Amino acid sequence: MRVKVTKYGLDYANKIAAAIVNSELLSLDVPPLEDDFGGGSVSADGIRVTSLLAPNYNYRLIEPNTLVWSMSGGHLTVEGHYKGSVKVLFAPISGSGPFKATANDLQLTVRVLLNTDQSRPKVDIIDCQSNLNDVHLEIGGGIVGWIMNRLEDQIASRLTPKLQALVCERVTNFIEKDVNKKLQTIPIIVKLDDSTQLDYGLMATPAVSSDSLELRHKGEVISADGSALPFKMFKESFDESDVSTKNSKMLHIAVSDRMFNSYLYHSFYSGYRSLVVDKVTSPERAKFLAAQCSATEMCIGNYLADYRQAYGNSNLSAILELTDPAIVEIVDGIGQCKANGSISLLADGRAILTANVSAEVALSVRVDSQVEGTLLKGLISFNSLIVSSAGQSEIASLNDPFLMDYIVDTAKLVVEAEMNAILGAGTPIPMPRGTNLTNAETVFVRNQLLLFCDFEYSPGK
Repeated sequence: MRVKVTKYGLDYANKIAAAIVNSELLSLDVPPLEDDFGGGSVSADGIRVTSLLAPNYNYRLIEPNTLVWSMSGGHLTVEGHYKGSVKVLFAPISGSGPFKATANDLQLTVRVLLNTDQSRPKVDIIDCQSNLNDVHLEIGGGIVGWIMNRLEDQIASRLTPKLQALVCERVTNFIEKDVNKKLQTIPIIVKLDDSTQLDYGLMATPAVSSDSLELRHKGEVISADGSALPFKMFKESFDESDVSTKNSKMLHIAVSDRMFNSYLYHSFYSGYRSLVVDKVTSPERAKFLAAQCSATEMCIGNYLADYRQAYGNSNLSAILELTDPAIVEIVDGIGQCKANGSISLLADGRAILTANVSAEVALSVRVDSQVEGTLLKGLISFNSLIVSSAGQSEIASLNDPFLMDYIVDTAKLVVEAEMNAILGAGTPIPMPRGTNLTNAETVFVRNQLLLFCDFEYSPGK
């Protein structure tokens, strides 16, 4: 499975990150400062950011896996309380009072490597550079404050590097801790049933181009016993002809047919290969199999007298069973599943009629965004269910074509109901916590399912 974050997705992520960093800067925790300068010393505490005019945020991607994130412009005001002393005619004078520092141009550049950690994305800081330009000080507090205002440039040159270091520290901490913590919430193993699970782990380091970020996930169903698959991986691709009409979407996701077929393969060899129609599993449909029923009801017994006579006291049921794993085939615009199997009619657990069948069903998919996450859901409908050959039966009249057609139609209803219940439950699409997919469109093309969508992020989740 391949996921491409397009320019539109990166622009949205940049907007979200900018809002979070602005919030981080407004809550910047500035520790007490103390320094000496030519004519005295000064210390400051209670320092807080009182206003922020948001800067402009931009990003740049450098192959193979580097992201440069920068901000410029904006306006930052810091206020606090100072204590200072200066020498006037060789005599020290002490004082205290409020101060305000204003920076009219905030410059920040952070370079990061896009990496992996335990099969999930990870961001590693390369370096951070911060500059607070055009810094002005307003210092109150009588004659000492007046003198220190005269020494504004000298004091600012001491204060500015400390604030620059704090800005870099806050931003890099946000990236290393908050961003990576959020990335660690991406699910990489999703349980499908007692014998299979879906592995979404990254197969390689995230890769970038000039305007997109691409991640390669396994997207493979694995069995509890780790058994290998007998077919090769199809390499997903993003053909421009496929995405040209969808290029305004934030995400392009390509899912190989291997994901579907690996599930069908492992499910088959784990024992999920048959459906039973009886009074317990499907009571309404099992009524048709009965050897005795009222005149107003429809059952085989009312249609075939010798069936009613032979099995009037029997527990009747039917079983639909695959002879080998079903296969999903995807061609341009069409997803379909093909399977071979058998239908058996049983009396007290003993087969009294068997027929080999081949089936072809149409497959459709949709994306369902919910509070707890985003699900990929499926739906099938029969194109055909054909009796390829019929076996011997205990009663000749059971070979009646009308009867077999009715059994086949019943089988279609049972299979559709059972499979759509499973597919309708959905499979989670791996996203960081708080992220949901929206405006999704899907298309089948050349051995893969392509999903084009936007995403929304809620920081509080």
